[in-house]
Amino acid sequence: MTNILKALSICALALPALMLATPAKAEMTGDQIKAAVSGKTMDFAGKYNGVMNFGADGSASMTLKVGIKKTGKWFIKGNEFCSQWDGEGEQCGTWTDAGGKYTTSNGYTMTPQ
Repeated sequence: MTNILKALSICALALPALMLATPAKAEMTGDQIKAAVSGKTMDFAGKYNGVMNFGADGSASMTLKVGIKKTGKWFIKGNEFCSQWDGEGEQCGTWTDAGGKYTTSNGYTMTPQ
């Protein structure tokens, strides 16, 4: 019984240190997303894979790994990143900082080049 209590005590003491070592990931604000993408190029992976260029003026271009190229625009709406590719509807979603890359609520991983 005392061994179990000792083990529980050690775990209770170690838990706060482990929580500090692995901070919770939080959704990014609109300003944080804007700072992360404006004027940058990122690889993206998810349902589709390729490279996106985010112009500081809100312009955007994308090249899919299969060779298809698209142009459009990007913008921030509240705390969501939105894009609209030529001939397509607007799509918005949240982003999370995953330490050196970003994950989106739309199922993509964005990695800065």
